[in-house]
Amino acid sequence: MGRSIKASIAGLKVAKQALQSKEWNKTEFAREVDCTRQTVHQFFKGEPIDRSNFEGICEKLGLQWEQVAELKPFDAESEVIGGPLRLNSRFYIQRDDVESRCYKVIKEPGAFLRIRGYRGTGKTSLLIRVGDEARRQDYKLIYINLETPDRKKFSTLREFLRYVCVLMSDELGKEARLDQYWNEDLGCNDSTKDYFEEYLLRDLDAPLVFILDNFDRVFRELEPKDANDFCGLIRTWHEAAMHSTEIGKTWQQLRLVIAHSTEFYGLTDTYFSPFEGIREVVSLEDFSQKQGDDLVKQHGLNFPPSQVEQLMDLVGGHPYLFQLALNFLKSPEVSLEKLLQTAPTEREPFGNHLRQLLGNLQEHSHRKTYFYQVITANAPVRLGSIEAFKLQGMGLVKQQDDGWIPRCKLYSQFFSREIDLQG
Repeated sequence: MGRSIKASIAGLKVAKQALQSKEWNKTEFAREVDCTRQTVHQFFKGEPIDRSNFEGICEKLGLQWEQVAELKPFDAESEVIGGPLRLNSRFYIQRDDVESRCYKVIKEPGAFLRIRGYRGTGKTSLLIRVGDEARRQDYKLIYINLETPDRKKFSTLREFLRYVCVLMSDELGKEARLDQYWNEDLGCNDSTKDYFEEYLLRDLDAPLVFILDNFDRVFRELEPKDANDFCGLIRTWHEAAMHSTEIGKTWQQLRLVIAHSTEFYGLTDTYFSPFEGIREVVSLEDFSQKQGDDLVKQHGLNFPPSQVEQLMDLVGGHPYLFQLALNFLKSPEVSLEKLLQTAPTEREPFGNHLRQLLGNLQEHSHRKTYFYQVITANAPVRLGSIEAFKLQGMGLVKQQDDGWIPRCKLYSQFFSREIDLQG
């Protein structure tokens, strides 16, 4: 992909809705993004702009740039910069037993599969493959990306649940009949459960795999009480399938898959997983050395083992950062030595990612203090359980022995300097 990029028609719609929800005009927004008003104007007209500005605008709108961009037809360059990897992508790296485990779970009646990981670990790419397996089994499939609905859909739990019900009806080719099943006296959770049980799931001729991607938006947008109520509702669907009654058999047709980033653990007042106790949990971790070697080969880069180790040491096997680095290193003008020198700065290829993490830390100064202890220590640091939970959720630290260390050298180098400068 070249240096310039523009928004697709669908992407522009999402971007304009996001701007409207933040109640900025374009002049105010240009100041927020730190670029010219002309650049912002070109972006919202669907004209090509510099890619770094494009990514910065999307980041400030709370959108992934891949959601908004008009990507080229499927090729290597359009899929390695952090977006989901298509089924025939040679850049998709299998994880040990992860895919086969997911495929096995969705074949179980009433299954509930939770996929979690730091941002950029490949959750959506895995979901694409789970959905493909569902189709291979001739199951019905509904995929909802919760980053897509406009903010108004999250204004109340009632508004959100009715949106989900209408969308499900449409995906199943059924007429939306909410008023027929909705009972305000019972409340929105029970009304939704009745709508699924008595209308959406009744008389299905095949199991239904229902995928909710980017589930963490529920916690960012809904009131905490409403988010917890929704999680409680989902648990009742799973529990209903455990019964051998006719109603239980109805719920056994539903195979629920949710995927979420762990960042919301660190950025909200949540101190526990709302789905604690759910048996089928898949955690997407950083790449191993072997997986890193495989990805380097798929990119056609002939690095000696020592250079791959240096790169792995820099980004710690972080899938998104590793892909960014490999794509950057394809340029004949860039050497690994140069990348190692400029990596812990706001320059390409890691600048946007590092600034976002820095902004998150600035909003939680006490966590910044604890993280500074970790990145300046010469040995693993003991942390309280809550602070460890928060920093790990943000993807900043990892456990070693009985203490905590920076997730990667890049974070240690960048944040030690930035926090020193800020005091």
